[in-house]
Amino acid sequence: RGASIHGEVRGFAIAAGNGELPQHDDPERLGKRLGRVIEQVLDESGALPDVVSLHADGIASHDAAERAAIARTLAGSSAPPVLLRMKDT
Repeated sequence: RGASIHGEVRGFAIAAGNGELPQHDDPERLGKRLGRVIEQVLDESGALPDVVSLHADGIASHDAAERAAIARTLAGSSAPPVLLRMKDT
């Protein structure tokens, strides 16, 4: 149909925490869980991301856990991905 391809989704992951929201004051536990999910999607996709869409729920401990998990799992990247915020926190 003549459409141009601008990108490809090679991996997707979500961490719902067994249906429970993590405590606001527990960024360590949340960061570890998010790190495991990021590692899983990296393994499945076979590639490092160019772009990461952040959840950005505005809860400081959640946002800190997300940043820490991304930094830890992508620490060896030669070119860090673009981090997209869908909401401003």
